[in-house]
Amino acid sequence: MAHPESILVTMMGDENAEVRRRAIHFIKGIRCSVAYDKFLQRQSGVRKLTRIRKFYCPKINFNCATYYNMVAWKTESVKGPGDPPERLMYLTYNGEWEPVSVPPVIENLTPHQLDQFLKEPFKCPIPCHSQTVEHAVALTSQVTKNRRTEETQLRSMLQVAAARRDFTGKVTHKRFKEELEQRDD
Repeated sequence: MAHPESILVTMMGDENAEVRRRAIHFIKGIRCSVAYDKFLQRQSGVRKLTRIRKFYCPKINFNCATYYNMVAWKTESVKGPGDPPERLMYLTYNGEWEPVSVPPVIENLTPHQLDQFLKEPFKCPIPCHSQTVEHAVALTSQVTKNRRTEETQLRSMLQVAAARRDFTGKVTHKRFKEELEQRDD
């Protein structure tokens, strides 16, 4: 939860209006720097592949007084014509500065919708998920790579889920064969 994207979302839901204002300012700046990068790509005629958001573990300050100071933030000017925007960066565990991405949960909000959170804290419409959900996502991703039709994907996911439910504890090859033979009897 100490990832900068998570901290920005939490800041938008803070009861303190000044904390929310700061988060919205950061988010608008991130959007501006992304738009500026796209503008430069169009001008140069070189199209870069869309960058996949990578998770870089932030360097966490456990002695901070507030949650939004758990990571070190800095802004970096982007060189270019006119008034270039500033890019929001955070310090990673490796000591490198990485740009912050717009959190996906608020990526599609308009600037007007963002400004509404100055008046009232953000309430996330998506419930937090558990490790069980993460396992389901991983299973779905794994199954869809190897199965062509939705029917075979669903059948495979149900089989794996049933096996996980039935074979609790340490599953060894020997135990798996024994329990499978018991089922067949």
